[in-house]
Amino acid sequence: MRPTHQHPYFRALHSRITTQALLLSSIALMGSVAVGGACAGGPREHPDPKTSLKDLPSLELPSPPIEWRQMLEAQAQRSKPESLELLQRFLDNPAPDVRARAAFTLGLDHPIAYPRLSEMATDDSSALVRAMAVTAAVQAGRTDRPLEAAALIQAALQDEQPHVRSSAASVAWLLDGLEEQGTSLENALMKAASDPDDEVRWRALFSLARRGTPSALGLLQDRALDKSVPSMERLYATRGLAKIGGTDLDATDSVLAALAQLTHDPDWRVAMEATLGLGRGRSERAQGALLEALDHPSFHVRNAAAQGLRPGGRGPLTESLQAAVMDLGQDPSPTLRAAGILAQARVLGSKAEKQVRAAAKHEDPRMRRASLGAALEISPDLVFELSEELLEDPEPQVAGAAVEVLGQLSTNEALRELVLPLLHSTLTREDNGLRLAAVGALGGHIKPSDLARLARCFATSNGDIGPEVRFGIVHAVAKLPEAAPLLRQATQDENPYVAKVAHEALLALAPLEAAATLRAPEPNLPERPDVLKWNEPDPLVRLKTTKGDLLLQLFPREAPLHVASFLTLIESGYYDGLDFHRVVGDFVVQGGCYRGDGNGSGTGFDPQGALPAEFNPLPYLTGTLGMPRNEDPDSGGSQIFITHRPTPHLDGRYTVFGQTLRGFGVLDALEVGDQIVTLERLR
Repeated sequence: MRPTHQHPYFRALHSRITTQALLLSSIALMGSVAVGGACAGGPREHPDPKTSLKDLPSLELPSPPIEWRQMLEAQAQRSKPESLELLQRFLDNPAPDVRARAAFTLGLDHPIAYPRLSEMATDDSSALVRAMAVTAAVQAGRTDRPLEAAALIQAALQDEQPHVRSSAASVAWLLDGLEEQGTSLENALMKAASDPDDEVRWRALFSLARRGTPSALGLLQDRALDKSVPSMERLYATRGLAKIGGTDLDATDSVLAALAQLTHDPDWRVAMEATLGLGRGRSERAQGALLEALDHPSFHVRNAAAQGLRPGGRGPLTESLQAAVMDLGQDPSPTLRAAGILAQARVLGSKAEKQVRAAAKHEDPRMRRASLGAALEISPDLVFELSEELLEDPEPQVAGAAVEVLGQLSTNEALRELVLPLLHSTLTREDNGLRLAAVGALGGHIKPSDLARLARCFATSNGDIGPEVRFGIVHAVAKLPEAAPLLRQATQDENPYVAKVAHEALLALAPLEAAATLRAPEPNLPERPDVLKWNEPDPLVRLKTTKGDLLLQLFPREAPLHVASFLTLIESGYYDGLDFHRVVGDFVVQGGCYRGDGNGSGTGFDPQGALPAEFNPLPYLTGTLGMPRNEDPDSGGSQIFITHRPTPHLDGRYTVFGQTLRGFGVLDALEVGDQIVTLERLR
């Protein structure tokens, strides 16, 4: 089983509920088969032993303390002053896990708590609390106290406990524009990249890569090429090398050579990041390395290579490029066949028009969608023709992509008068997903004369993702003085986030009027399951896909509403036959949208409702189950995502409610269009 790089809070939680025993006993529950080509090692098979649930040991798990329920309720009502007071009292609780959870929650929404949190980060007797407090303090102080937060990180990187140093390294990327203090922080991170603890090292490399630290280029290159270090270090070093060195890749021979070498790394994630870095180059050497990467066994790496192919001059390389992009149409991966259409248009230009037109009529919606992006590489006229046709496509993912491409055409003077009426008419469609795409496509082209139709769209956008359409309209009109009446109406919206966004926009346009409309709409929360009554082992779920099975453990103590909704949807058969509609290599796979385009949701409590955020200190590791959302924190629903690797930038921003225990090869193999066959609760 792939290591999950545990976080100190994760360790503390799981030691309390004896998850290690649960994990070890559950491994025998399920076998998984990964299809060939997903990983550098090819197929990996595991027999499915005849082990029943009754054979598992009975685990007597203690109930969480009563403070747990109170903190969950305080987080749900986090804007209220009494919640702040309650959480601050919990900072003095004798139990370290209670103090840690209170610190985490305060860091999410209460910058005023920074002084106390920073004090706890250095002075608390518990390493768990210090680790959580440094994370919370940096979150709380990143905007108003960045210099103090940077100094706190540097101090925490010297803590005797690796848990604390690891947490400090994880959040250093959050601080920008520090000038001299930024240099000191980056020097501290480079030192931390040689820490004795491997988790501290890779988290320091993660922050250096996110920050794009030029002075770390040599360190990143050496670490990426060092096969003796753990793959997480090579992965984040490679990401940093591609980001920093890729700014002028063709002029940096050593970086280009290193990235070319890293495309052969045994971890497909490292190879993919190196391939993406090579895609920034236009030299023959860079393009030649991409051609070689097209033979990689992982479709993720081949896809990254296809994205980077660009036309060159004349000669053997150009002939090889042309042959390669045509061969992509025969790749066994549907992801690569769709990427091939885009690559053909980039490399061949107008010579690929026949293939692009054929793709627009293909039975596979992935090909039809790809044809739109490919047309952008050929001519605006072809883009308009295909977009107008595919706007009527029965698949929401294709029709939505047509709307988005029309938005790109709206900057074309010759076609604008043809494009805008199509976008305007889309605002009147019943499909909220298409309305949302149209609002985004209109973007900066909205004029006072558009306000009446946008107001009608606002008033009639109800149901699933209706709130997202409405606050999208608020954002779109926010700078128009003539939009004040629409914004005034929006401040009274039933959705708290729409009302909040509208009030902020009105405040910028008409401060006195905004003050009169300020209100705090109460969120309509489903009844929260009582975590104090959960005395059973965490639920186990089998996720059966067309590529194999994954075993998931759910965390009802940390995210009770998310787990309750998920289990209710599983019991109803909601997920059976739904696609994975989004796969981003070395990041996430996402599915559970009944529309297939990412705009369908609902919960186990309400088909048109949303889940409030249950952000918790559990980190995003390899195989973590999380809840997608839009910019409204309280917009979770039926969709799920699972991470390919640790993603610290998601920690505390997206609700964690489960973890993959087995099936990592299957996870690596999933691509857009693969299906959830069924979800089955095992315990």
